[in-house]
Amino acid sequence: MELFLKRSKGSITVLVTLILVPTIFFTGFLTDLSRLKLCGNQAAMAADNYGETVLTQYDNLLKELYGLFAVTQNEEGLKALDNLQAYMKTSFDPSASGISWEHLEAVQGFTGLNKVEGFMPYRSAKVEMSYEFPENANLGDNVVLATQVGDFMRFRIAEQLVEDDTDLLDMLDTVSNLENDSKAIKKKTELDKKVDKIFKEIKDYYQYLKAIDAYPAYRDGINTGYASCVTDIKNIHESISYKRYAAYKSEDPEAIKSALAHRQEIEDYNSSSHEEENTETEGGEKSESTEDSQKPDPLSPEEERLCAISDDYTGDPEAQESRIKQKFADAVKKVADAVENKDGDIRIDNFEAIVVSLDHKAKDITKDGKDICKLMKEIQDILDNKSVSEDLKSGLQDDLDKMKELFGENKLQVYASIAEYLKEKDLPVNKEYSQTIETAMLEVSNVINAYLKPEEYEWNPAETLLEQAKWNDFKNVASQKELYDELVKTFKTNGEKEDQYEKQKQAANTAKDNAENSLTNETTVTSARDIPQDFGYGRNTAVAPFKLTDMIGAAADMFSINKFKSNANMLLLKLYTVQYDFGMFSSRVTNVNKDQEKEVSLTGYEMNRQINYLYQAELEYLLGGNNSSKSNLEEARNKILAIRAVTDYTATYAIHEVNSSIKAVQNAATAVNPILGVAVGAALRIAVTVLETAQDWSYLKDGKGVVLIKRHLEDMTAYSSIAALLGNTAENKAEDKCVRLDYEQYLKLMIIFMTTTDQVMNRTRNLIELNVNAAEAGLKEDQNLPSLTFHMKDAHTAVNATCTVHLDFLVMPEGFAQKVATSDDYNSLMEFEKNSYKFTVTRGY
Repeated sequence: MELFLKRSKGSITVLVTLILVPTIFFTGFLTDLSRLKLCGNQAAMAADNYGETVLTQYDNLLKELYGLFAVTQNEEGLKALDNLQAYMKTSFDPSASGISWEHLEAVQGFTGLNKVEGFMPYRSAKVEMSYEFPENANLGDNVVLATQVGDFMRFRIAEQLVEDDTDLLDMLDTVSNLENDSKAIKKKTELDKKVDKIFKEIKDYYQYLKAIDAYPAYRDGINTGYASCVTDIKNIHESISYKRYAAYKSEDPEAIKSALAHRQEIEDYNSSSHEEENTETEGGEKSESTEDSQKPDPLSPEEERLCAISDDYTGDPEAQESRIKQKFADAVKKVADAVENKDGDIRIDNFEAIVVSLDHKAKDITKDGKDICKLMKEIQDILDNKSVSEDLKSGLQDDLDKMKELFGENKLQVYASIAEYLKEKDLPVNKEYSQTIETAMLEVSNVINAYLKPEEYEWNPAETLLEQAKWNDFKNVASQKELYDELVKTFKTNGEKEDQYEKQKQAANTAKDNAENSLTNETTVTSARDIPQDFGYGRNTAVAPFKLTDMIGAAADMFSINKFKSNANMLLLKLYTVQYDFGMFSSRVTNVNKDQEKEVSLTGYEMNRQINYLYQAELEYLLGGNNSSKSNLEEARNKILAIRAVTDYTATYAIHEVNSSIKAVQNAATAVNPILGVAVGAALRIAVTVLETAQDWSYLKDGKGVVLIKRHLEDMTAYSSIAALLGNTAENKAEDKCVRLDYEQYLKLMIIFMTTTDQVMNRTRNLIELNVNAAEAGLKEDQNLPSLTFHMKDAHTAVNATCTVHLDFLVMPEGFAQKVATSDDYNSLMEFEKNSYKFTVTRGY
């Protein structure tokens, strides 16, 4: 024990040494971890600085022309970004690269800054710098583009709206109501077409029914003709002439011929001289007949009878066979004429065809009548449940109430019931009548043939050929009689007056057609370039010609595609973009007036063919989206005309003088024919609308303004033509105080209301892409783009900058670690040392 205690000297040293091994290991390990942490912070800052540096290489042309920021697509600029990586790495070891600033070289030399010394804990770090562009972080994305446009316009839009001298928000509110107006007008024009169609169908139906109503009189005419025929045949048969004919025809022709020859022989003998006469011959001698004539035998009683029959027959012209046949034929003709009924529309042989035609018309009327009832219900629903302009609502409701009286479902059913009645009850009777006539006339033919032979024939003709009791008059049904009487009153008793209003309706239709044709045949001339199809921008669609009713229907459909109304943010974004577009791009009226200063963009650049690739058709492309500038101009025109058609149609109700004139004509025509009254009123309204719309377009092309919602006579542009059509004498001399919109202001409304936000953004992006390429290429006025070098989808607006670092353990002794840690922990520690650390920072404009 004592020896052990004497040998304990130095044990503390050993103990401390044993303690120091793990202490040094852990201290070194924690120190290295601190170095890694500090290096990581430096890497994050380096990545951040590199990201900001990448963003400094923006596309200057894009920024100058359109105020948008994106990383350059220029190869030289992208190469500079790669070169900057080496500079960014010096933040870990400033003295490593020996970078000197050329413009501060002298100052750096003076201050000794060209050589950096001091504590550099990351000198041994392995550093990698890189960048990449995030997906969708480019101007090819609508959200990104819209955000930059919104930032650009945030403090400019108010100024732009003031310069427009219009209250855009008020106009938007006004136009937003036009969606329901256009829907109601679309349905009303469809209804008017159906009414005009059913009017013609009912008129045709009446003509068929009128012919059928004449059938009883036609039947009675046949009975009369047949009775007369029977009487005539009997009278012929009982006449003395016929008896002579029959007596002559009953004998043997050869016997009569022989008797007549014998009588002639006797007469010849009696007329000759029986005395012998000597004639004096040459030399004074006389001669005598060489033989005496032999006297014929006298006529026998039978021969005398036959000669008497022949004399009676030949001496009576009416007894001649040809004459007898003619008399019989004349008698038969009375029946044939009555059956043929040349002066009438109905016959035995066409009755079935007329009934079939009537049935077809009834089905057409029933079908169109149901469509009319459906359209009336749809219009009523729109008027009851939608926000419709008050003047339009009141006028349509009045028209609708009148139509409901004319086209009740119960009344429409009667048209079909009459056709069914005739098919069921009278078609079989007509067939029976036909067979009766055929049988009777066959018997008449037999009688005549017998009488001509001559032979006796037992004939007991009926007193009445066609029985009246078998016929079923459709007017025996009260509802059918009521409808027919109404049709007679409508189409028969007012023929001249009806023609008068038909002519007025035709005049209205002619005026409408002429105005439509002037718009349809208008030639669009433009020098604007087209978008090459290979660029994949627009559509290749033919623009439909102008037709008012189609335009109104298109307006309702175009309004319905606008989806921003329930989203205030989307509305604001769209307004920003549209206002931006109108400050950056040209239209058909840009720089047209040579007396005015050239228009410049919001960034101060003059609009021309060198910069604006679709010069004088860009804004129209926003609306139409076609590759062809001509098509875009025509489509823009048609869409402006569509909204003008809706508002001009509404004006026919809103403007008192116009509405009262149309109603006066309509009411007068209604007194003659209720359905015609509806058709005439509809034709006049459509004609007024087309005339006004055509003149509106003429005003807009000339740079004049047109009132958006017309409520006064002085708001109209085509009043003189309309007054001639309506016979109105009112004058529109007063100056109106309504705001008038020019072409571009209407175009702006169309783009806002008749395109989606995505369409506006896509087309705006396409125009910017085209124009930047045109500016880069330095296009001349007569040159076109062969290809695109600048792409908005490659115009990146954000960058992911990455710094990757690796730092070895410098403080922690590897041997200590191997002694202290287990083999598994040691291996894990060595693997940990091999790790690299990546720090990515996203930066954007």
